[in-house]
Amino acid sequence: MSKIWLTADTHIFARTPTPDKPPRSDIRCILETEAILDCFLHAFCTDTDAEILLIAGDLTDNGHAAEHKALLPKLRSIKAAGKRVIVITATHDYGQTHITEQNDSGTPPLSRPDGKVYRHEMHELYKDFGFNEAIADYPADPNTYAVQLLPNLRLLCLNDDGDGHEYCGYSPAQLDWICTQIRNAKEENQYIFAMTHHPTLPPAWIYPKVSHRDMLGGYETTPAVLADTGLHLMFSGHAHMHNIARIKTKAGNRYADINTASLVGWPGLYRELTFSDGVMQIRSRTVPSPYDGAYLRSVYEKDLRAVLDAAAHDYERFAGMLGGFSVTPERARKLKPLLYPLGKLIGSKAGTELFLRTIRNIWCGKHDLETIIQL
Repeated sequence: MSKIWLTADTHIFARTPTPDKPPRSDIRCILETEAILDCFLHAFCTDTDAEILLIAGDLTDNGHAAEHKALLPKLRSIKAAGKRVIVITATHDYGQTHITEQNDSGTPPLSRPDGKVYRHEMHELYKDFGFNEAIADYPADPNTYAVQLLPNLRLLCLNDDGDGHEYCGYSPAQLDWICTQIRNAKEENQYIFAMTHHPTLPPAWIYPKVSHRDMLGGYETTPAVLADTGLHLMFSGHAHMHNIARIKTKAGNRYADINTASLVGWPGLYRELTFSDGVMQIRSRTVPSPYDGAYLRSVYEKDLRAVLDAAAHDYERFAGMLGGFSVTPERARKLKPLLYPLGKLIGSKAGTELFLRTIRNIWCGKHDLETIIQL
């Protein structure tokens, strides 16, 4: 039996000096990210059966040099323990700059006083955590690559930064490369699955309606292309939700997107993948630590109650608090005719409790905590 752990959105936050309070309201434990990650990595390293750790993007909170400096030694310690770490990077990992921006100063990325790390520097920074294991990479962007996990198991690590600003998805040439890798794996009798950052299927019915740009660009058609080519399992993050979405294509091929929660916000779950006798079993786990599910939920609900109070009493403040739901202030203002009366309703005591119950069910589908995939 082989075991792999998968997580997403570690969002490690590091500043000197450490702020007294979180820099913004974002429905997650920003100031505790290092401590939470340390607990998670300790659990992984002490699990004698766990061989490989996969991280599906947004490794850092905002791409600052201090965050990469804090994270890289932690990843190196896993390799020192004789285990493998395989990552993809995403838009939070390079300071939310435009994808075409370049560092022309000649200063190493972790030494610049402004703290900005550029996207084109990601490959060198994280080369020891998957990129150097690539059996194939996409020529236009080597942050998209294929790696051999086990003798008969292959993983596509798909960077979906797109233009790095407004559109996150795969270019036509990148999608062609992906399909070629899928066909190659089939010809070589390899089971192949993938991880990307943005959801390729909606993790909840409401998600694309309020935040369409936070889905994988082209999500309406890309999953069917992948499934009909021979890829049936995708792991994603970004939404900080914990659900499994499934489709069946017109050609009869099945496809599942396993959307995995952030470690640093409720529900704080990760995925444990075990492989035995042609079966992949996917279980959801939480790390025993001071930052358990009860603690994460208390922070989550405290922050969410503050959002609901603002919705009922201060719409401009409310518009600025929706980043945790991937809604920009500009979009929130456009939606005011809809959201303002709704905010007044859910801002009441009864409305708040009903809303919290609904969000709990959306954010973490209880029926999706375990599944079995035939390889």
